[in-house]
Amino acid sequence: MGSAPPQRPPGPSPVDVRPVRRSPDEARATPVAEGLWWLSLPLPYSPGHQVNAFLFERDDGWCLVDTGSPLEGGLGVLEHALSLAGVRLDHVSLLLCTHAHTDHYGLASAVIELAGCPLAMAAGHTAGVDVMREPAVPFERRRALALAAGIPEEEVPQSTRAPGDDGYYPRPDPDLVLADGDLVPARGGGWRVVPAPGHSATQVALLHERTRTLISADLVFAG
Repeated sequence: MGSAPPQRPPGPSPVDVRPVRRSPDEARATPVAEGLWWLSLPLPYSPGHQVNAFLFERDDGWCLVDTGSPLEGGLGVLEHALSLAGVRLDHVSLLLCTHAHTDHYGLASAVIELAGCPLAMAAGHTAGVDVMREPAVPFERRRALALAAGIPEEEVPQSTRAPGDDGYYPRPDPDLVLADGDLVPARGGGWRVVPAPGHSATQVALLHERTRTLISADLVFAG
């Protein structure tokens, strides 16, 4: 499932794609139910942009669902959000990424190293963005796709870049491969794996059947 080494397009970026600096203090942690927290993680794409992550309690610690952005400051944002829930990275016994987009999977390598925990994901590619901006796809292939799609030659460099170099991060393979119907153990009842392709071909949602609670990843989001 691992991907090829990322490749940057040649030459400088034709547009300003620098990330927007966000403060860890913008992170939020909200209790949803006993043993379940919703984390709101600010993203460096634009002011006010955030991604949802979740924590649910297990017998051996906590499962972190999704990670936030790997861009500068992203790990500090995640650690601060965890602290608001009274959790440290070394309390995390499982990292589960709902899909391989940058804002959900970009810190996976750092989290599993610091927490010493396994990674769970569905089988499939680890593309972080659309294929024309995906650094793991060779640049000449991206260029050919852009031209075939009718993008003018002079706009190809802009169209083949990930914003703020957000696509350049380690992409670990999962230790646990999630399949339809798998049950992820948790206190108060496990979470059922439900395939939710569309936004990402390999996206999964998590259903807590007893309480009818759904962690929907990017199946449903504002905007």
